[in-house]
Amino acid sequence: MPGGRCYGLLVLTAGWTGARWGELTGLRRVNTHLDDGCIVIDPDTGCLYEGNHRLWLGPPSTGLPPSADGNLRRSDAAVSIEPVRQRLTFHGLRHSHKTWMIADGIPEIAQARRLGHRLDTAGRI
Repeated sequence: MPGGRCYGLLVLTAGWTGARWGELTGLRRVNTHLDDGCIVIDPDTGCLYEGNHRLWLGPPSTGLPPSADGNLRRSDAAVSIEPVRQRLTFHGLRHSHKTWMIADGIPEIAQARRLGHRLDTAGRI
C-alpha cells in the first residue's frame, strides 16, 4: 500500500470505525484501549486541527477531511503519493462504514452514536 504501514493502518481504522481524519490523527495513547479494542474520541480535545501554520486539539466537528486519492495532481507536493484507490476520499471511508452498519442491521440510533451524529428523536420510540 502506498505510504507504508502507518497510512494503511489509518485507512483501515477509518473504514472499520467510521472516524473522521481529524479524530484519528488527534488520538492519544490514553484514548486507545488495546485491552478491549475500543477507541475513545474525547469530546473536548479529540480532533486535530491545522491552520495558520499551527496544530491544535479541539472538539470533533463535521469539517471535511483530506482525501485518500493521492496528490499526483498537485505540483507543489514535496513527495508524490499514489492514490489508495482511484476516486476514493478519506471521508468516503466514513460513508462505507455507515453502509456496512446498515447492511448488518445495526439500529439507526446506534449508527448515529457510533458516527457522532445526533438524531432528532421527537416522535420516535
